[in-house]
Amino acid sequence: MKTAIALRTLLITIFITTYVGAQDSIQVNDSISGCEKINVLMANYQFQEAITLLDRCYQNDSTNINYLKKIGSCHVSSGRLVDAKRVFKKILDIDSINRTALQQLAQVYSKEANYQQALDKYKKLIDIDSTNSYYHKQIAILSSKKGDVIQSIAHYQKAQYLDPRDLETIAGLCELFLDLEQYALADAYVKKGQNLDPKNIKLIQYQVKSAYQQQKFEEAIVGIKAIEDLTKELSAYMSKLLGLSYYFTKDYKRAIEPLKKVIETEPESDVFHYYLGLVYSSIDEHEKSIPHFEKAIEFGVSKNLAKYYNYLGESRREIGNFEGSIRAYREAYQISENDILLYQLARNYDIYYKDKKTALDYYQKYLVTKDTTNAEARDYSKHRVSELKEYLHMSAGS
Repeated sequence: MKTAIALRTLLITIFITTYVGAQDSIQVNDSISGCEKINVLMANYQFQEAITLLDRCYQNDSTNINYLKKIGSCHVSSGRLVDAKRVFKKILDIDSINRTALQQLAQVYSKEANYQQALDKYKKLIDIDSTNSYYHKQIAILSSKKGDVIQSIAHYQKAQYLDPRDLETIAGLCELFLDLEQYALADAYVKKGQNLDPKNIKLIQYQVKSAYQQQKFEEAIVGIKAIEDLTKELSAYMSKLLGLSYYFTKDYKRAIEPLKKVIETEPESDVFHYYLGLVYSSIDEHEKSIPHFEKAIEFGVSKNLAKYYNYLGESRREIGNFEGSIRAYREAYQISENDILLYQLARNYDIYYKDKKTALDYYQKYLVTKDTTNAEARDYSKHRVSELKEYLHMSAGS
């Protein structure tokens, strides 16, 4: 038994000694195998192990800055940005125009949101090679982050000229022109990109956004359905645009499901409760619209509340809840002082209450306003004031 244990211990000791020795041999003495080992470690995201190996290699060959480049790259990949900067600055002390060091250092500064420093490094790279489309693209991206739209567009266009098949550059230009509401230019770049890849989802998204912002809702729907076919699901943002596009094209029943999906993910969105309420109201399902108008009011901000109360009043009136309708219209008028709400209050009081004095008062208040956009409401109010005065006069005399 003791012999077996001793033998096992000896074998383990021999294995460890052999393995470590082999490791040392691979790491230091056998440069080809060492490089292969380093590459495998880096490919497997084992950056600390790779750095340990690389440090040993560099100690044995301190003139080889390729080791430093890989050490710096490992630091970047593992998020050790301070260490990465130290290494790449060391390389630049040795070789001030080393492209790898300049480019990696630019990446580090970008990760730190130090965009100006990153730009400075890419501009040095442009000085070295002005025909490199990647450098121009990175300057475009960083310029956009800094808010320098003109410089961003100029470098994106240069990058696109140098590499017409770069879809990232085309997408960047699409996004910038959409933000500038330059829809013709955005659409032109979308088309250019789709000639290369007609199923590129990001480009279809830009196509949809452009169509929607131009109120081309049918085109937006076609694009969104194409995205759904490709991805088998829609993001919350695309569901919003789909629901709203259906609403604006008066395809109310189709609008319901995407709007409900938005509310599932954003239950306190006053805007989408409001639009779902409008959808139900438009297909005369007022009972279903009321809870959504009430939620819109509950979660809404002051600038929209009058509108929400207005539609709540309308839906309550449609189901015969005149008392509730009056309360909603009163709230709407208190917030907005919109003249037409006086007419809506007059109508509700007229229908709901036997005492017509309040109704008459609201009709008269409406008629002294300067609202000239609702001719039918004004004509009806004049007619009804005449009738109610006669009715009240007859009632008083009887």
